[in-house]
Amino acid sequence: MKNFLFIFSLLLSPTLSVYSPQGHAAARSSRIDDLRKIYSHGGVDVNEVEPGSGQTPLMAAVLSGATESVKVLLLELNADPTIPEKDGYVRCHCYLSSSSFQLFLSSSLYEIYSSLISSLPSYSPLSLFEKQQTPPHGAGFQGRADVAKLLIERDREKGDCPIDAPHKGDQMTPLWRTTWGRERRHVDTGKIMIEGGANPNYLLPSGVAPNLGDPATPLQSAVQRSNMMSLEMLCAHGGSSNIPNVHGQTALHLSLYYYITRADRSQENIMKYLVEHCGANPNLKNNKLKSSYQIAREENSFIPDYLMDIITTSARIMPSDRRTSNEDGQKKKKKTKKKKKKKKKNSRKNKKGNEREEKEEEEEDIETVEL
Repeated sequence: MKNFLFIFSLLLSPTLSVYSPQGHAAARSSRIDDLRKIYSHGGVDVNEVEPGSGQTPLMAAVLSGATESVKVLLLELNADPTIPEKDGYVRCHCYLSSSSFQLFLSSSLYEIYSSLISSLPSYSPLSLFEKQQTPPHGAGFQGRADVAKLLIERDREKGDCPIDAPHKGDQMTPLWRTTWGRERRHVDTGKIMIEGGANPNYLLPSGVAPNLGDPATPLQSAVQRSNMMSLEMLCAHGGSSNIPNVHGQTALHLSLYYYITRADRSQENIMKYLVEHCGANPNLKNNKLKSSYQIAREENSFIPDYLMDIITTSARIMPSDRRTSNEDGQKKKKKTKKKKKKKKKNSRKNKKGNEREEKEEEEEDIETVEL
């Protein structure tokens, strides 16, 4: 009896919606006639969520690269591009919403679960399970260039599909997602997103990436993953290599960090490219007032000679970073004061010496006249 009541309560739950598996299947396989039939004339909600994936037909089409389906869903059937997919906990717990999931737990256990999730920082992997991914993020992650064009077109028409909106969990943009892929299609998608208004120098909010080696921009993400294709594209389309993360680490700092601490030899080519083609300044200092040039010199035994020469040559050409610590600043002030005192003393001595010379010259003139 209890089991029957439990199942009955789930069926009556307002958080569960009617689902048509044929609609999602048609969206994924670009069966356009079936798609129109189901959602135009079948009375089924075009924004229905699929149990299991938590995806709308639009999201399913985006991730599958079904461009024609995306086009019809967006432009004809007016699917909502702002509805995200849900993953993680929602998927693990029979794809029920939190209100339905509460039926599985006693009230006290559910309170513990809720407080645990809400207390987690936004960058925690566990908290990200409750977060959401939008169609633009899906297009970036899968490298769907044609889909990205359609989403940008939709946003220009209706303003409801921003191509640069950050993820609600990790705060990364769709462009950032493209740096996770290593195929040409990911680079092409990133390029289209930048041309459509995505910011290549988007900076993660403070606190989201708290560690020394955490990337804070799409370009730094490409460096972290040794993704040369993405790095080249971002550098060519306005990406800056000199933006620091929360610890003051520039892209060159991070590349050195990965090279030294992780023995990631692929970073040799990354550093070379950053310096020679991306305007990386080896003189910029991090929050510990260490420049990447200084770090490279200190870790000289790890750095190949050819790479050290490239960094050194660039350091001589690039502007210097004159920031100093308070202690260094006080020492500099003391030195400056000493120099000023010495200069003043020398000027007094010179003045007295000049007066003596003038007096001696006058006496010589008087003697000459008397003679």
